Amino acid sequence: MKSLLSLITVFLCFYIVKAQRMLPKQKSIGINTGLLLKKSSGNYFVNTDFIIYSKKGNYSIYSFQYSRQTIP
Repeated sequence: MKSLLSLITVFLCFYIVKAQRMLPKQKSIGINTGLLLKKSSGNYFVNTDFIIYSKKGNYSIYSFQYSRQTIP
């Protein structure tokens, strides 16, 4: 099972990876979520990014991050 999983992982790494070009007026959205490593189950974070590329390799990043962490 581990060998099959590692074979699929290696295949996807070489198959999916492509160069991203910073073309003018290109827009991208990124969303990240996760759990903070504590014993409490209510700890998490959410991050959202909006990127706008302009001429000569310049870009603007707008980001919003929300995290919830309970401290006992």
